[in-house]
Amino acid sequence: MKILKSDKKGFTVSLEVEVSLETLNHSVDMAFKEIVKHAKVPGFRKGKAPRHIFEQHHGNALLIQEGLTEAVNTTYTQAIKELDLRVVDYPRNLNIDSYEEGKPVKFTCEVDVRPDVKLGKYKGIKVKQLPTEVSDEDVEKQITRLLDQHAEFSPTTRPVAENDIITANLSATIDGEEYSDWTRNGTVFSIGNNPYSETFDKEITGSKKGDTKTFSVSYPKTEKNEAIREKTVEFTVELVETQEKICPELSDAFVEKVSPHKTVEEFKTNLLDMANKKMKEDSDMQLKEDLIKQIIENASMDIPNGMVETEIDQDIKQYENSLRQSRSTLEKFLEATQQDMTQFRNNLRENATKRVQSDLVIEAIMKKESIEANDDDIKAEIQRLVPSADTDEKVESHLKQINIDGFKSLVSHRKTVDFLVSSAKIES
Repeated sequence: MKILKSDKKGFTVSLEVEVSLETLNHSVDMAFKEIVKHAKVPGFRKGKAPRHIFEQHHGNALLIQEGLTEAVNTTYTQAIKELDLRVVDYPRNLNIDSYEEGKPVKFTCEVDVRPDVKLGKYKGIKVKQLPTEVSDEDVEKQITRLLDQHAEFSPTTRPVAENDIITANLSATIDGEEYSDWTRNGTVFSIGNNPYSETFDKEITGSKKGDTKTFSVSYPKTEKNEAIREKTVEFTVELVETQEKICPELSDAFVEKVSPHKTVEEFKTNLLDMANKKMKEDSDMQLKEDLIKQIIENASMDIPNGMVETEIDQDIKQYENSLRQSRSTLEKFLEATQQDMTQFRNNLRENATKRVQSDLVIEAIMKKESIEANDDDIKAEIQRLVPSADTDEKVESHLKQINIDGFKSLVSHRKTVDFLVSSAKIES
């Protein structure tokens, strides 16, 4: 193999490479050994015909075609490795010279590589730290939500109030014509969730079982439902049943029923600890996101489209895996959300682009600051992820089960982000 030319403009590298005669002949020989296995040659069993006999009956065009393709692929891979190019997409504009027996073959192509990043300011960035501790009020809200989740409903004859579940016979018309989507007997809705509008709920509030109310609701041009947008709907509502929400009391017995704790005090303490931990994690994550966002804005880079497309491909695979676990498919999801694959990919593009930008600037800072994960860093990360790996032997056992290069890159990435946070000017 000879690399005859290698020019880089931006993130695109133009290559001109010569495939050695040795590689070409070897690839053609390998192609013959595969093709002859399935070829019919009079007087020979499949796979047993000599090459010159095979060529007499079938010619050598297919051998040359298959062998040349394999030789170019092999040589391209060697060239990329020799030049230490970090390619991000398949080669394009591939042009292979005509084959001449006994002579090497040249080919040219273009390939996109990870782009150079021109860093701006990345140390001493001002960034705000969101609150890291929850208030007693926040804890009480969580408890209220928990009690609400375990609420029961019981029939009542009192006037309708917020959070009541209503069963009603409902008639809806627009300009004197029935609106079938909302006209039905035995429809069920909750007061406060505003399924028909906030005005509708206010009209029903205060009514009692057996009452019939007639009223109208006008919908604005901002209404999402096109059928009723800028229309007035006439409602007739007959209340069949009202059920009130009854929440359980917070007691030791309730706590023991819904959690591993024995007392309300123990439950609240644990809830506070967990909430504080979650808020601290969320606050730290947001701080890092805001910090990286500013560093990206200060940097300059041109991103190959292939990098973004690859990131989108990974997102789609995650969607497919998640949908598969819920016994659905991406096709059903797209149908339900009324979008095609092109629209779906475009919806994923913005976040995919941000992740690529983040990866590139962190990698550039990592290189500039000579940040690299050492053995102690890797060991600490293993023990953080797997607390039971409390000995060197157990750590080593886990390392044998993972891609060490990929894991080292991940730890180096984390170490670089920690470096950026430590050098930032954090305001509370």
